[in-house]
Amino acid sequence: MPSIPVYSTHSPSKPSKPSKPQNPYPQYQCMLPIILQNLQNHQNLKTNTLNTSVHYT
Repeated sequence: MPSIPVYSTHSPSKPSKPSKPQNPYPQYQCMLPIILQNLQNHQNLKTNTLNTSVHYT
């Protein structure tokens, strides 16, 4: 019988643990600025090609 209260005390700690999934991929957090930078560069490339094509026409 005492094992049930112990389990119930463990159970509330599990719902409060979603603070861990806040950063489930720590290696991605470091990569995120790089990915964003690459995306921005890609966008710049697209606009650059658009601009040059407009200039050519």
